[in-house]
Order: sequence, then structure tokens, then C-alpha cells
Amino acid sequence: MDDCHPSLASCSDTNGSFACTCNAGFDGNGTTCDDVDECVAGTNNCADNNRSSCNNTYGSFTCECSPGWLGDGVECENTNECIPTPYWYFPFPNVSSGSATCGNMSANCTADGENCTVAEGCSCSNSTNGTNCTSGESAELVEWEIRCEWVSSNQTENQTGNTSVAAAGNLTNATYVCTNVSLWELRYWPAAHNCDELAQCTDTNGSFTCSCQAGYVDVDGGTACDDFDECAAVGYNESGTFYYFCTPESANCVNTVGSFYCECNKGYSGSNDGINCTACSPGSYKDTFGNASCVHCPVDTYSPQTASGDAANCVACPPNTVSYNGSSALLDCVCKKGWTGPDGSESCTACALGKYKEERGNGTCSSCLSNNYLNFTGSYDAGDCIACDPNAASPEASGSATDCKCNMGWEGMDGEACVACAAGKYKDTVGNATCTDCDAGTYSEADRATSPTTCLACHANSYSGIGTDLKTGCTCNAGYTGHNGVVCRACPMGTYKPVQGPDACTECPINSIGPLASTASEACDCRYILCVDCRLVRTASFAWYFNSHLRMTPDV
Repeated sequence: MDDCHPSLASCSDTNGSFACTCNAGFDGNGTTCDDVDECVAGTNNCADNNRSSCNNTYGSFTCECSPGWLGDGVECENTNECIPTPYWYFPFPNVSSGSATCGNMSANCTADGENCTVAEGCSCSNSTNGTNCTSGESAELVEWEIRCEWVSSNQTENQTGNTSVAAAGNLTNATYVCTNVSLWELRYWPAAHNCDELAQCTDTNGSFTCSCQAGYVDVDGGTACDDFDECAAVGYNESGTFYYFCTPESANCVNTVGSFYCECNKGYSGSNDGINCTACSPGSYKDTFGNASCVHCPVDTYSPQTASGDAANCVACPPNTVSYNGSSALLDCVCKKGWTGPDGSESCTACALGKYKEERGNGTCSSCLSNNYLNFTGSYDAGDCIACDPNAASPEASGSATDCKCNMGWEGMDGEACVACAAGKYKDTVGNATCTDCDAGTYSEADRATSPTTCLACHANSYSGIGTDLKTGCTCNAGYTGHNGVVCRACPMGTYKPVQGPDACTECPINSIGPLASTASEACDCRYILCVDCRLVRTASFAWYFNSHLRMTPDV
């Protein structure tokens, strides 16, 4: 009889004897066998490079893939912890109560659920699944499952595999159901990593790393991610350069969860990114944050300030000056129309009476033309100049209606309507003098006369009153006769004419005679040295003779 170890060795018959050999996994003389630690001896076939671990067992060993590796321990492949792990899931339809036959498989459901087993069945191409497929169908071997299900009076709990149903509650009066399971369904276990949902998982050999997304900072290796406040993250980088996310002078940084945005500051305008913000130029402002445009200062104001963020920086121009919108300097404030003075000063003065200025700026005021007047200050329109009466005159820049004075030959009050001097009158001055009558013994048939020389003398031995306006107004003097306005002839000797006018001369009484151009009957007298028949005197021939040859001497 051999003395080999009864369970750890085998006996081999030899000629006349036997040999004891320890079983695999043990070492000894066969009579005594000790366990071999393959993990220490290096005789295991577990995957190397730390991809698996060797666990010694009595008489053998097991290989188990290290965390991050998947396989049977002999072959271990890297597990991608960053993606979900696929697995098969079985829905569980009920088929019968008590003991049931599922296809060609049967199981008895007991209280501990131990008889629930997984079996194999057929998946038929026409979806007629079971243990056998009909003729002409292709078949695939698939896993099926027998599941025990217990039902109490008030609730239903499902238990699968070797899971004890006792933990589900009191099983008294429970009903057990054997369930056949159809084809597996592919589902996924969540990825094995523990990265924060805001982190990026990166697979490595046998492990993984977590990196929080941009805008977040890693906490505990990326297993948690906190918001990164970009607006507070300013400083110097490794190269010594100062960095910031928004340009601090021109933009305002607004932090958001996981990000930030830049908006242009007050006084700056630009795009939505808040990076390309440009300062408002002088003459404009922007009093809000964001990408709105800069606003021009209103008219009659100015602002020399760059990057103004307040409308109050638009300063009012001095009194009586104006500016266009968007003005940037005090010199842009110029005297308004009707006022004159230096640009940007407070000394603009209104255009004086008789003057106007139609343009803004420092130009001088223009004078109204002669024969016009303008009777208020600060005029900005040449149309404000009022014309004088057509027969009146005024100098340039006249500031009152009384500056309009009637011309020569016209009379009227200053600033009022002018009336022409009538015939027989004249006016040789400008102003409000009245027309002057022509002197007695003269006449003028012209109206609007401007000189006394227009008053013409009457013919000799004729007379006219002052202001005579017709030549016929000149009438023959007493002692002379003729038509009005023509040559007057002396009354012959022996006649007389006592009145002014065109009347004929009157004969002296009989036997009396008077001198030429006698103006009264008393001039007719007979007292002479030589007496002749007075009747002869009346004859023309005698009169000629008398006047030519005789000198009559009065008797004194």
C-alpha cells in the first residue's frame, strides 16, 4: 500500500513499487505536499506590467486585472473609464405561476431563489425564440434567464439570480412566478470615472485624468469644478507680462458662471466683446456700459474731454454764442447771427441799429444800404432793412425812420411820406423843410424844382405874385399893355393904364395929353408952351412928330 498524500498527491505504479507525485500547485515528496505560492515563485501567467494582480490560493492562484484594466487577469486591456460600459439587460415578462417550463428549460422557484438560473436558448431569425428553430431558419445561441418573482398581497418585488428574496419582506403566503426572459438588451453602465460633470475625462493606461472645462478651476484633481472668476484673475504671468481678460481702462469685466464677458466702460464704445473699445472723442460722451455708440454733445455746448462718461461734461457755450453738435473746444462757440465778437469769448455784442449779420462767427456786422434803415439791434437778416420813401434818402447804416429825409424838390417830415414841390415852388435842401415860393416877378412851371434858378423872371414891365406857377401869371404893369406872359408895350402918349393886367390903355380926355406909360388919368394934362389942337395929338402921325421933334415943357 502506498503512502502518498491522500488528496494532494497521485500514485504511479512502477515495477515492484510506486511513485508519489504532488498535484499541480503543490510541492513535496508526494507523501508530504505543501502549497506552492505561484505569485511569489513567478510561475503564474497573470498579465504583467502591473496590469493585473496575482492572488495565491491553496494549490493554485487567481489573476485579477488591476483597476483601470479589463480582462480575465491573464489578458488585461485598458479600460476607458471616460466612456460608459456596455452591458446586456433582460426584460422579464411573466409566463406562468408556480413551477413553469420556459421553452425547454424549467426551474422551481423557492423562497431563497437559488433555483433561478441562467440558461441558453435559441434566437431564431424569424423571432420565434425558444430551444429549437423551425426548418430553414438560421439560429444563434443566446443567453436566457429564468427569474423567480414573488408576489405578496400588497406588493410585488422582483429578485434575480442568487439574490435572496427574504430581504424583501415577509414571504408568508407569497406566490412565486417563474419568468422566461427574451433576448438581451444592450445597455450601458455609467462611465467609471468620478470627474465632475463640468470636467473633461482623459483616459490613460490603467487610469484616467480629469480636467475642468475652461471657465472653471480644478478641485481635488477635477472631481469637482468651481467657477473661475476671470475678472479677478489679473496679475503677471510666468514671463513677467501683466495680463487681464478685459482691458481695464476701456472695458468692464462681468463674471458669469463658467465664463465672463467684457463690456465697454462709460466713455468708450465698441463691439460686444468689450475688447476693441475706443474712447469717445472730444465733443461726445457715453454714460452707459455696453457697446452703444458715443453720443454727440448737443448744440450750443462743447466738451474737450476724451472718454467722457457723463453728459454733464458737455459745457454750455458763453452767452450769445452757438456751436454745432459734437463741438470739442471753447473756440467752437462762436457769436450767433446778429452778434459779433471773438470766437469763444463772452464779449459778443449785438449788431447796432442799421446793421445786421447773417452768418455765425466772428465776422463784422454789415450796414444797411443807403436809403434804408433798421431800427433794432441784433438783426441777422438783410431783409430787416426797411426802405425809405422813394423820394427820401438816408445814409448807410441808418438806424431810424427819421434818418429818411425828403430829397430836394420834395417836402415832408423826416421818416414820413414825401410830397413833390408844386410848380412855382422849389426846395434846394434835403430834409423836412417846406418848399419855397418863387419870388414875385418870377414864375416856374416845373414841379419838384430843386433850385431857385428854376424861377424865371417875367418880361420887362410885367409882374407876378410869389409862387407863380405859369408864365401867363406874369401880367403887364400899370402903364403897359399886352397879353399875359408876353412882351408888355408902354401905353402911348395921351393914354394911360391904371391897373395890372392885360387890359388896353385908356385915352386921355380931349385936349389933354400925357406921357408914355401913364398909369393914371391925372397924367393927362393940357398945360404946355405950345398949344395945339389936342385932337391932333390923338393922330398917330402927329404923335410921332410930337415925340420926335417937339420938346414939350410944362408950364410952371
